[in-house]
Amino acid sequence: MFMTFDFLSNFRNKFLGFIFPLYCVQCKKRGSHICEICLRDIRLLCSQQCPSCRAASIDGKFCSNVCKEDLFGFSASFDNLIVCCEYKHGDSVSELVTRFKYSYSEEIAEVLGDFFAKQFRILNKFFVQDLECLGCDFVIVPVPLHKKREKERGFNQSLLLAKKLVDATSLMVPISNCIKRIRNTNKQAHLDRTGRLKNLSGAFCVNDGRDVRGKTVVLIDDVCTTCSTLNECAKQLKAAGARKVVGFVLARGRTR
Repeated sequence: MFMTFDFLSNFRNKFLGFIFPLYCVQCKKRGSHICEICLRDIRLLCSQQCPSCRAASIDGKFCSNVCKEDLFGFSASFDNLIVCCEYKHGDSVSELVTRFKYSYSEEIAEVLGDFFAKQFRILNKFFVQDLECLGCDFVIVPVPLHKKREKERGFNQSLLLAKKLVDATSLMVPISNCIKRIRNTNKQAHLDRTGRLKNLSGAFCVNDGRDVRGKTVVLIDDVCTTCSTLNECAKQLKAAGARKVVGFVLARGRTR
C-alpha cells in the first residue's frame, strides 16, 4: 500500500514540529503557523478593483478598454481579477505564503484555502450568474510551475489552493491542468513590469484545449503583482478557445 503525499507531509510536519516547534508568523506565539488572534486580524477585501487603475469594481473588471489596454501597453488577455486579501511585505498573509511555498504545511493550506472559499461565497452572485448564462461551462485552472521547480518544491501551491477551494465550497466544477510551463523562468519578485513580461514570454502553453474551449476559466494563483503571469496564462487559454478568463488570487502586491 502506498502512503499518500498528505500522510507523509503531515507525519513529517508533526515530527519536525516536535523537534522544531512552530511559531506564529506574526506574533511569534508558539504552537502553530498562525495563532487565532492574528488569524482574526486578516481581513478579506470587501470590494474589488480595476486591475489597472485600481478604482472600485464589483467583480474586478477593467473600468474601460483604456484601462485594459494600458495595463501592459497592449490589451490584457484576462477579463477580471478577484483578490482575497491585502498583501504587504512582512504582514501575516505574505509570511504565510512564503512558508507555504517553500515548506508544505496542511495547516497553512487549510488557512489560505479558506480565504479563497470565503471570498468565493462573498462574490457568489457574480459566479452563479456566470455559471447560469454559460450552462455551467466553467473550469478551474491553477497556474503551473515548471516541472523542475515543482519537483524541487514537491507540490504546486496553486493546484493545492484550487483543490481547497473546490472542497470547501462543494463546487461540482472540474480542475484542469491543461496549461503547462514549458520554460523554467527566472523568479519574478525582483523584476519590474517590463522585465516580468519579457521573462514570461513563451513560458506557457495549453497542451489540450478541449478542457477550456468555449468555457469560463477561473485561473488560480497565490499572489500577483503586475498580473504578468496571469496574463501570459490567459493569452494561451484564450488562444485555445477559452471564452473568458477570471484571475482569482489570494493577494496582490503593489506594482514596482
